[in-house]
Amino acid sequence: QGFSKAEIYPNPAVARQKDVEATWAMKNQKPHFGYKKHVLVEAITKMVINAEVTTASVHDVNMMGPLVVTCSPTIGTLYGDSGYVGKSHAAELVEMQVTPKINARASVNHPLTTEQKKSNQHNSKVRSRVEHVFAHNSKRGKMRYIGSARVRLYVLLVAALHNMHRLSLIKSQLCMIKAIAS
Repeated sequence: QGFSKAEIYPNPAVARQKDVEATWAMKNQKPHFGYKKHVLVEAITKMVINAEVTTASVHDVNMMGPLVVTCSPTIGTLYGDSGYVGKSHAAELVEMQVTPKINARASVNHPLTTEQKKSNQHNSKVRSRVEHVFAHNSKRGKMRYIGSARVRLYVLLVAALHNMHRLSLIKSQLCMIKAIAS
C-alpha cells in the first residue's frame, strides 16, 4: 500500500506484468487475487442495470448502496443472498424506497424457521434468474487484465454485450408471440 510499481518491482519487464491495485480475498477457504464484479440485474428481462468493479477484498454488502442508488426509484424490490444481511443496510434500502428481499441465514444454535425457509425458497427462484447472467458471462472466460480501469471497462463491455444479446432474444420472442396471435 502506498508504493509505486517501480518501487516494488525494480525490473520494468516484471512491473508491467504485476497488478498492484488488485487485492486478496478468501472464498470458501480458498485465496483469490484480483477483482470482484457487482451487478444489478432486472429479474424479468435479465438485463444488467448497473455494474461495478472493486478489488477482491471489498465485501459485497459495501457495494449494495452504490449499485442501487443510481436507479433506486425504479427498482421496487431488491433480491439478494445472505451476504447482504444487515439491519443498517436494510434501513438504507428502505430510505431509497426499495423493499429488501434478502435470504435469511442460519447460525449456530439458531436454525431457520419454516417461514424463513419458505421465504428463502421464494427469493431464490427470483435470484436464480440473476445467476443466469453470471453463468452467461462466465462463458467468456476469466478476466485477465492488469489494472482496475481495464477490468472495469471489460466488465461494462461484457454487460453491454449481454444486454444486446438479451434484447435480441426478447425481440424474437415478441415477434413469435405476434405471429401466433395473428
